[in-house]
Amino acid sequence: MPNADKTKEMLDAWCEAKAVEFISKEAEEAYKKRARRVADVIQLKVPDRVPVVPSFGMFPPWTNGYTCEEVMFDYDKAHKPG
Repeated sequence: MPNADKTKEMLDAWCEAKAVEFISKEAEEAYKKRARRVADVIQLKVPDRVPVVPSFGMFPPWTNGYTCEEVMFDYDKAHKPG
């Protein structure tokens, strides 16, 4: 599975964060723990906790009274200023 190997390699590099300068050892450990949690879920492994990664992409249309389906398929509504 070449794609699975490439995905694992990229996620491992992300979790290691070798190029990142952390303000403390505690911050580094917390980052790596959270990154590993999300990486495990992406690889369909069972994490220690269920991570929540919020996406606010549909918040503006929703607050303007449109559904996600409306803005996905009606470009006039999607680009209408609020």
